[in-house]
Amino acid sequence: MEISIRFPISSKEKPQNKKLYIECLGDSIFSGYGVLKSYQGGYADDTSGLYAYGYLTAQKFGADCSLMSVSGIGYAKGYREFTMPQIYKYTSYLRSQTEEYSFERVPDLVLLNLGSNDSFKGASETEFKAGVRNLINQIQEKYGKDIKIVASSGLMGSGNMSYIKQVFAEFGGEDAGLYTYSKLPADGNGGGSHPSKEGQAAAAEKIAKFISNKLGWEIVG
Repeated sequence: MEISIRFPISSKEKPQNKKLYIECLGDSIFSGYGVLKSYQGGYADDTSGLYAYGYLTAQKFGADCSLMSVSGIGYAKGYREFTMPQIYKYTSYLRSQTEEYSFERVPDLVLLNLGSNDSFKGASETEFKAGVRNLINQIQEKYGKDIKIVASSGLMGSGNMSYIKQVFAEFGGEDAGLYTYSKLPADGNGGGSHPSKEGQAAAAEKIAKFISNKLGWEIVG
């Protein structure tokens, strides 16, 4: 069972905050499932979020990164008994269903990679849109209505991006800081037909350029 919990973890000396901070929320793609293997098996020990495009995107901007991802999760349906909107407020849901995350530091951007599992499990349009609305409402409740959000897809299918675009439009779309990007390069060359290191790196290149164009951020890595 693989899950990437929110960071930073407390230490004796807290490192100095970097100028930018990105919160990444996602599924097995952000967990880096299968990224350490090139065959089609795919196991938890083939997994590393450090090679996934969420973390790699933060590195391209020299940004701090908070990663919360669970393989099989979705907005409304997936291969788990819970959804991202249901566990978003927790530090690590699989470890504790009572310990809530502080949300103390407001990110400059929330980057999403969700929707593929909803599609694979047959979530209806109504169910899916309700799940997206629920998550966006929670993010804005924690961080304010000005929070920038980018939903991305393409590595493993469209992730119902057309529905996400419609929900984002309800919240004001790009004028309100909500962006969508569905042109990540498809890749299933890692373990379990998931993205390989090369596919994840290519996705980071694509989404970093998109974010740079939309937000005016400088790519430094």
